[in-house]
Amino acid sequence: MNSAAIRQSPLHDGRHHPVVHRVRCLSLVLGLWLALGATAHGTEAVNPPEQPAAEADQIADVPSLADPELGILRLQEVEPIAEPIEAPVTESMDEPEQDNEAIAPSPAVEDPELGTLRLRDTTPPRSTRSSLFLVMDVHYFRSDNILLEDRDPSDDGILRPSLGLYAQQPLSANTSLIAAVEGGISRYGTLTDLNYHDLRLQAGVRHDLSNQVSITADWANRQLFDSDSGDRFLNDHSPRLLVDWRHNLADDLVLSSTYQARWSIADPSDRSRVIQSLGARLSHALQPDLAVGLDYRFTYVDFTQRDRLDSYHQLVAELTYDLNRRTRVLLYGGYSLGNSTDHSVNFDGTLFGIGVDMYVPLF
Repeated sequence: MNSAAIRQSPLHDGRHHPVVHRVRCLSLVLGLWLALGATAHGTEAVNPPEQPAAEADQIADVPSLADPELGILRLQEVEPIAEPIEAPVTESMDEPEQDNEAIAPSPAVEDPELGTLRLRDTTPPRSTRSSLFLVMDVHYFRSDNILLEDRDPSDDGILRPSLGLYAQQPLSANTSLIAAVEGGISRYGTLTDLNYHDLRLQAGVRHDLSNQVSITADWANRQLFDSDSGDRFLNDHSPRLLVDWRHNLADDLVLSSTYQARWSIADPSDRSRVIQSLGARLSHALQPDLAVGLDYRFTYVDFTQRDRLDSYHQLVAELTYDLNRRTRVLLYGGYSLGNSTDHSVNFDGTLFGIGVDMYVPLF
């Protein structure tokens, strides 16, 4: 498939860099991190409020990297874990948990246009000792309408391994500077002409208003590249505001909710949009290392350069198992439905997936 055809494909929207660009991006991020570390030398990292082990939104709100916009990885025209990656990539990388705690599941990242790959905004573990983490994951996602097509739905799956770095620098007792870089490859089972590579950069500030409420303001850049030619078919810059709320209903039962607003400024410009999502999640710890969760999310998308509005719902059940405090296995399945003013788009379909997330503290 040539680059022109790819850009016109409803699935392709742009996401990752070639190897050379990845190396340069990694060098820039590491350089910034070392500079921040030198400034804060001698200051003990502040431990952010602990998150319940039952919370299914923890290890990686990543891409998986997340984000209620990364999630649906290519189920439709193109773009925004992942969301997410949504999420979750999402849509956003959340902080790592404490080194001595089991990894909690991360929120799903959804993106009506990239396909409902429960890509999550990456949420590594929180730690009082480590501030730089290596984040790795492998996810397989399948849907009976993976391209979000109305007339001829395609039943296919996507395998996506990814590798990234996540860094956090405490600025005060309740505020942290966060940065992340991640690269991944996406491979379809039968629609191999749509295979692509992606690169994601993220930087922002997270502030804990209380032990239950936090707010994050960040910027992310995503780039997608055709796996054969290496041509970039999407370059997306997105400022974002994310509000998280958590409440312990019981020792092993957690209710959480999120609101996210993102302005996607994309090249090509017809992919630019304003995305808002509202989600709720109920998670229950069956055992210290085993949890189940039910996740609902509503997303509204307003394209800024063309006459198109999307709205869709997603309901997903999850089962997560912590192999150890740094590695988690995730199994999920659910259903999505919605509407679009573009009548060629259909959000209705079932989905399921499996993944393995892990992180390694570097320093």
